[in-house]
Amino acid sequence: MRQYLYEMYFLLGSDKKKLPWLVFLFFLLSLLDIAGIGLIGPYVTLVVDPDIAKELINKHIAWFKVSSDTNLLLMFSIILILIFFAKTLFGIWINYVIVKFSLVQKLKLTENLMNSYQNMPYILYLKRNSSEYINTTISLVDVYATGIIQRGMKMLCDVIVGITILVLLAFTNLIALLILTSLLGTFIVAYDRLFRNKMKLFGKKSNIESIRTVKGIHEGLEGLKEIRVLGNEEYFFNEVREGVINTNRYSLYNQIIKLIPRYLIEFLLIMFIVVLVIVKLVSGGNLQSLLPTLAVFGFAAVRLLPTANIISTGITAFRFERDSVNRLFNDVKNIDHQLSEKNKSKNFHVNESFKKLELRNISFRYPNAKHNSLDNINMEIKSGESIGIIGESGSGKTTLIDTMLGLLDLKNGEMLFNDRAVKDDLNLWHKHIAYLPQQVFLIDNKLKMNVALGVNEDDIDDKLLQKSLKMASLSRLIDELPDGVETVLGERGVRLSGGQRQRIALARALYHKRDILVMDESTSALDNETEKEIVKEIKALKGKITMIVIAHRPSTIEHCDIIYKLHKGSIVDFGSPKKML
Repeated sequence: MRQYLYEMYFLLGSDKKKLPWLVFLFFLLSLLDIAGIGLIGPYVTLVVDPDIAKELINKHIAWFKVSSDTNLLLMFSIILILIFFAKTLFGIWINYVIVKFSLVQKLKLTENLMNSYQNMPYILYLKRNSSEYINTTISLVDVYATGIIQRGMKMLCDVIVGITILVLLAFTNLIALLILTSLLGTFIVAYDRLFRNKMKLFGKKSNIESIRTVKGIHEGLEGLKEIRVLGNEEYFFNEVREGVINTNRYSLYNQIIKLIPRYLIEFLLIMFIVVLVIVKLVSGGNLQSLLPTLAVFGFAAVRLLPTANIISTGITAFRFERDSVNRLFNDVKNIDHQLSEKNKSKNFHVNESFKKLELRNISFRYPNAKHNSLDNINMEIKSGESIGIIGESGSGKTTLIDTMLGLLDLKNGEMLFNDRAVKDDLNLWHKHIAYLPQQVFLIDNKLKMNVALGVNEDDIDDKLLQKSLKMASLSRLIDELPDGVETVLGERGVRLSGGQRQRIALARALYHKRDILVMDESTSALDNETEKEIVKEIKALKGKITMIVIAHRPSTIEHCDIIYKLHKGSIVDFGSPKKML
């Protein structure tokens, strides 16, 4: 529990300093509760027996002069109404503050997670399914903001108010208070011990099934074309269905277990009143003298009933969400380190032009792998050169490209940009590179937004956009589209052909003025005719930008200046296209 509380506290970030202010507000609310409940006993006494009430008032408040029973009752009535009206307004405002505080945590945590995921080491990103990141950012953040922070703040508020009410009740009737607290305390402790481990397990399994559901939806829709042709829709349908069924099962257990305290506490409060009356009868006391005590305790019980319920259900809910908080904590805790790694050593000139890239004795091995994926790679690429990389599947071509892109941390060796280590300023290195994979990344937005990816629409340079589209031979496509560059392409550019998607990726590189173009089998999925057209456009850029090309087809790399052949992670041969092809 200590570690759990630390994780919840850690996730608050800089807003930890607001907690004392919130606790102070909760304390003020508790004072209003004491004032209101404390007046209930005298008010009932005044209604039942005005003479006793006046005697008590004159005894304890000497300066207060009572003119008549009616005026006294009227004045007490007004005071009671004003106090409870103030408590109502203050209570609503505090709940507003709590909800707003929790929603701010939701926003900040979402920002932090997005920062964490965007800056995490690429090798760590590959270890998890993207559905897990989506589930964490959307579902678990909401769980933390509403189920932990919002519930926790309300619970803390009610605990403070409850303690002050208990202090008041101790002055009213200590014996009665001991009976009440023993009944409620025994129940809360027994309830927590009974369901503690079960709720932890239910929460963990619920998160696993929730990830399974998101994964099934994501994969079932992303691969819709292939799945439909194979006729395997039922598999993904069942994955989603089973995930929801199991999530609902654990949610049902959670909801029912959280409902139990409400009804049992009501039963315990009735038992308390009955026990108090029986004790008074057995001791030979006057039941009429018990009336003010019953009034105060009865009204306090109405206030304490939701408090006891919130405490018991809150503890249960915290057990259920233990796994959620732990997942969030583990994802957020490395943010500062990741951002510092990304932004360190900014010593290079932002406008520095690319002269050469040099790989010196580079080796890399994936975690838990027995052999190196890259072994002692040496290569030099000068500005304006076109480099081809060939080799059978599994030879290390894509790993080499990922290394050149600065996505993988090297085991041995170093990569130098203009004779300086790339790792010292990845941001600058990435300002020079454009990456064209086989499956081009497109967003469900306008064509121009895909070309100027990451630029706000109002900031797009129209002249540069038109120039980039023309150089990528997209002018004819623009003329054919119903809204030209304003045409929405659909999810992943589903309305475009493979060649058109590749041209958009090429136009994107030109728009962002990248002088190094990395092509990872980007034309391998195209038909021969379309590939020829793309290669022709790439050839036209030879000498203007530096190109690094992975390809299986000789026609794709026959224009290169030098071609390297990889085998089992090592360069086994290199030379001119005439030699290598």
